[in-house]
Amino acid sequence: MTDNIAAWTKAVRVRAEMTFWEDILEVVEPIAAELGDEDIDVVQALRIAARRGNEQAIAFWDDLEAAVTLDPDWSVGEDGVAVPKQGATYDCPEKLVAAYRAGRLDDSMPIEDVLGSIRRRAFRFHGIKN
Repeated sequence: MTDNIAAWTKAVRVRAEMTFWEDILEVVEPIAAELGDEDIDVVQALRIAARRGNEQAIAFWDDLEAAVTLDPDWSVGEDGVAVPKQGATYDCPEKLVAAYRAGRLDDSMPIEDVLGSIRRRAFRFHGIKN
């Protein structure tokens, strides 16, 4: 029974991370289209959206601040920017916030496994063949 609970808990966390990435894409894609920059950095697009009052983007920055305080692999530099230490499990703000929202900051499962699944779904959604 314990194995079933652990598997269910893991599935819930993975789903929470996938939902996070879907939400982020909803914020980032319109900004990228407006600016004509499909390769815009996600963090840059989230900054723009937050300045415009987008609630999802503002929540991202609030969650990033909370996640940085919980993850010993992250700190805030003198310039006020959150930065990961060398070899951090979550190497970018988006991954750290996804893990934080899914309650995974204490989970050692690589987020790349989750991101691979999200990328495949995004590609299928947009009709891109891998």
